[in-house]
Amino acid sequence: MDRLPKCLIAGLIVALVATVLWELRQRQDFVQGRGEVEAARETMAQLQDRLSAAEKGREQAELKLSNQINLNVRRILPGIHPGGDSFDDKFNAVADRDPMWGPYYRKLWRRMTLPKYEVLFPFLNLPAEKLPPLRDLLVERAICQKLAADHLRELGHKFGSPEVVTAMAQAKDDVEKRIENLVGQDAAEKLNEWEVAAYNFSGHWDGHVGQDAVTLSDAGFHLDKAQLVKLALIQNEVYNRELNPAAGSEDAANKTDPSTGLTQLDEQLFARESEVLPSSEIAVLRDWKLEEYRAKKALDRLRSSFRKSLENKDLPNQSN
Repeated sequence: MDRLPKCLIAGLIVALVATVLWELRQRQDFVQGRGEVEAARETMAQLQDRLSAAEKGREQAELKLSNQINLNVRRILPGIHPGGDSFDDKFNAVADRDPMWGPYYRKLWRRMTLPKYEVLFPFLNLPAEKLPPLRDLLVERAICQKLAADHLRELGHKFGSPEVVTAMAQAKDDVEKRIENLVGQDAAEKLNEWEVAAYNFSGHWDGHVGQDAVTLSDAGFHLDKAQLVKLALIQNEVYNRELNPAAGSEDAANKTDPSTGLTQLDEQLFARESEVLPSSEIAVLRDWKLEEYRAKKALDRLRSSFRKSLENKDLPNQSN
């Protein structure tokens, strides 16, 4: 009885070995699972780092884009700034009311706004009589927020203040309701979608060719696709320094004849464009360049006189 049967001892040994093996297997599974958890944590940390880097890159890109937009506004519209010092707060609204700059500014934005919609108009299936008022409303939508902001900034509200932001949003909403009342909900939605989608479509509005087409259309002249292509090629040949040595000259590019509003390069361009356009259409484009020159000169004079008036108002305060 002191000795256990051999079969029982063998069974105990087998059970012990099985238990040890099971514990080893469990430990391996635990270690493997912990490793997988650590790997998942590391992967998550890497993803978070990538997301943080992407977010930082997006913020930098937005800031760069915002700065570029402001720079482009300053280049295109001298003296008209989206936000800044008290001079800008007061001057922008004064410029909006100027009898020479104000109408030119609207025409300029008409040239910049309408070309991207022309390719969409045939797909809206609108009656022909609705297109002229629709074009006017699209231009109004493009500038209404700035005009609303300029008015409130003149009254003392800061750009970006709740009052200005609300007024800008309300101005755009009002115009969009007028558009919807004119063309219907479906067409209005397509126009809103096209505002973003247009940037994925390579059209002739990318340069002055599309803008010139708007000016000619308003004068009763319409360009076909062949003319648009030829004009785009001509503009590249005239303003490309590699193709035209005169394009690299500061005088040829910037020195303007006050009687015509044209530079030497402009004269070269119209001489070449006369190969595609009749003299009546060239005359319309020449008149636009002269109007542009005179409007910018008027704005310079207005800005100078307005600055002097502000300085004179400050003189009594400085003497006290």
